[in-house]
Amino acid sequence: MAEARVSREESRPTGQLGKTPKVYVGRTEGDLKDALSESFDYVGLSEVLSKSRTIFLKPNFTFPRPVEGVTTSREILQTTLSLLVEMGAEVFVGESNGGYGSFTAEEAFRGQGLYKICKQAGAHPLNLSKMETQEYTRIVGGREVSVRLPRFTP
Repeated sequence: MAEARVSREESRPTGQLGKTPKVYVGRTEGDLKDALSESFDYVGLSEVLSKSRTIFLKPNFTFPRPVEGVTTSREILQTTLSLLVEMGAEVFVGESNGGYGSFTAEEAFRGQGLYKICKQAGAHPLNLSKMETQEYTRIVGGREVSVRLPRFTP
């Protein structure tokens, strides 16, 4: 399996976990679980998950059914969720309605097989479009920015 590792070291604030952010680039040929485990180790996720954690994962469901190169593949999602749960995390998978009302999150969940995937992996699906929202305001690039996000507290 050919792979490249890129570590992005910049003079900017560290990531939420107190470490410089890292990016892992690799191939998913061969044993997908091993490839994902290696990427988790490289970016420090395995170490973080050595303690009980709650993880929120947002797949890329930009279409209500699987489309190669457009949506997150079922195999990647299933393997990632299973691995995270095996590592002791409580995992929530959330998505919202498609852009401009083109499809509902519920349609995407059914079309992408999310309910079955979550059940097999031991994860929990969340329809973000049906959740209460809360406004968050922060200074970004010297300007005050407000955004409404789903309010999620497991």
